[in-house]
Amino acid sequence: MNVILFVCFIILIIGLFTNFKKTVLVYAPFKLFFIKSVVLISDISFDGIISLVVLLIYFFKSSNMKKSKEPFPLYFSFFLLATSIYTFCNIPDLHIKSFIFQLTPTLGFSFVLFKIISGVRDLKIVISSLTVFVLAMLVNAFVEFLAGVNFLGELVQSFSIKNAFFATGENLREGMHRTQSFFPHSIVFGSICSILLYFYCFLYIHYQKTKINLLIIIGLMIGVIISMSRTPLLSMIIFLIPIFLSKQLIKRAGIPVLLLATIAFCFLYDYIYSMVNSIFADSGADLQGSSMDLRIQQLEYTLFLISRNPFLGIGISFDLEKHSEFLYGAESIWFILLIGKGIWGVITYLSLYIEIILKSLKNKYFIYILFLCLGWLLANSASNMSGMDDYCFLLLFIMLYKLGYYSSLNERLLVMSSMIK
Repeated sequence: MNVILFVCFIILIIGLFTNFKKTVLVYAPFKLFFIKSVVLISDISFDGIISLVVLLIYFFKSSNMKKSKEPFPLYFSFFLLATSIYTFCNIPDLHIKSFIFQLTPTLGFSFVLFKIISGVRDLKIVISSLTVFVLAMLVNAFVEFLAGVNFLGELVQSFSIKNAFFATGENLREGMHRTQSFFPHSIVFGSICSILLYFYCFLYIHYQKTKINLLIIIGLMIGVIISMSRTPLLSMIIFLIPIFLSKQLIKRAGIPVLLLATIAFCFLYDYIYSMVNSIFADSGADLQGSSMDLRIQQLEYTLFLISRNPFLGIGISFDLEKHSEFLYGAESIWFILLIGKGIWGVITYLSLYIEIILKSLKNKYFIYILFLCLGWLLANSASNMSGMDDYCFLLLFIMLYKLGYYSSLNERLLVMSSMIK
């Protein structure tokens, strides 16, 4: 057991039993640091244990907690996702431990987080904690890019199980190092930068026009670029659509910022175009990445693998490395879902996005939530987020949804108070 990891565990456990709500709110963004491969004992995930403790404390002490008044919007899709996780862990034999530790870190923790955020003050705590996390991620990434030293990445590797995937060694594209910070791969780092860029642009336009947020926005844009990955660029294009369509953009950002962004885009146009174009090319040799032809081959082999049980898939026994010669990393969430969970896994996964969109129709920030879904779905469709899941997406959805709810609630209260006067 790693001493640093054990100390972190003890601090979190003490915090959960002394100040449960604040500890969960502060820890929420840092779950992204303690990725699946980070283990506390043997093969037991650090974050899995923390999330399980959070879930148990919540259910045993929820009657004494101040909870959110608005109903949880994702009961149906979470239930469906839980069934697909259960069937996945039940083929060929039932793995109870795997089921618990696949269910609690993303679905279980996200449920508790939604329920305990009961006001704007709670959201501010999460956003402040997220800002600290983002700054640490970016500083580490820039040191890695400029000096070739990945301090936090090496720390994560020391926390992880021996066979955990972590891209190391020659990780180059077009002669440039593909920066990954402390994430398993540069694609994951770039995709996280892309979705966080979207959220901080939203914050800057609608709530917090601060210098620190502007620096974070610039840093995250650089992060997407130095990841040297196509997937983050594609998702960033989708994410920026509602930002540039916002009526408050010029008022909040100002003409100089927009001019700077336009100039930067002009300089990077050729690079962006070559990255996007390579996806649809017949061969991905120029960028050493998957082309359309390779993805078709991956799909064909995926369908071959699940031919015996297409509805439920192969289950937890599937080992991607054994089939890497044909799947080339299975660079799309749909390949992974079909192989592991079958058609039912695809249906349940899509149900999450459908329910989010339907339940957010009346939310003030529906358009931002819609493009959050579209951008993240595109990122997952274009690549396999090795070692990561949908927690970051759910975290940002919860914050956008809550901000929209409380903003609308305040407007209704203002209208009511004016009517009373």
